[in-house]
Amino acid sequence: MQLDSLKGADGNGNGNGNGNGKVELRSDALQSWKEIAAYLKRGVRTAQRWERCAGLPVRRPRPGDRSPVFAFPAEIDQWMHSRPTRTFN
Repeated sequence: MQLDSLKGADGNGNGNGNGNGKVELRSDALQSWKEIAAYLKRGVRTAQRWERCAGLPVRRPRPGDRSPVFAFPAEIDQWMHSRPTRTFN
């Protein structure tokens, strides 16, 4: 996991600067399945299937399938461009 993507608001990776130990996400992070799906212009279940079957780059702060999710648009864009495209004859 890239630590620079989880830096706190103070920019030094030491949480959010108020000493409570919580880490704030960058402001560009998509912070729910609904936001991730909207970014992809797909439904939530499609985004979840893409994570499970096709390696959509979604991160979870805790282990387990029911953990909250977040994703970064730049990583999703890179993933989308790396996927093969289908052509129909």
